[in-house]
Amino acid sequence: MGTGILNWVFALPAFFTIDTFGRRNLLLFTYPFLAIFLFWTGFSFWIKKTRPDRVAMVTTGMYLFEVFYSPGSGPVPFTYSAEAFPLHIREIGMSFATATTWCFNFILSFTWPHLLTAFKPQGAFGWYAGWCVIGWFLVLWFVPETKDDLDIQNHGIASEAGTATAILPRI
Repeated sequence: MGTGILNWVFALPAFFTIDTFGRRNLLLFTYPFLAIFLFWTGFSFWIKKTRPDRVAMVTTGMYLFEVFYSPGSGPVPFTYSAEAFPLHIREIGMSFATATTWCFNFILSFTWPHLLTAFKPQGAFGWYAGWCVIGWFLVLWFVPETKDDLDIQNHGIASEAGTATAILPRI
């Protein structure tokens, strides 16, 4: 229940800032913290098992990871994929985007026990922290900012005035 509450509460900043701060900026801001807290969690396993602060350090690292996951990598990919496809194929595009997400969830859950065996917890968490660093660079180089590029304007259904605000009121 704690992770669900954290996920919900810390997704709220994205809800209020995704159109002002930007989708790309949310990812660029949160990915370094994801890597830091994955390293934190993994490195906490070097604390001796007999010390009581080991569990606290691992749990804190995991919860702080979730705090930064929720406003960035949680909602932003779904927002991007919802805006990326033209209206006439949006359902198909979103189904592929969702299927891709679930496919990678499966890959992660299937490979995690093998990573723990091969790399120990430090290496397994470090592996995914490394992917967060790679993801940061991929976002920096290849992901455009779309906060001012409204979907309605891109797909030819904007009003005659050429603004989406004539169709959809700003909140």
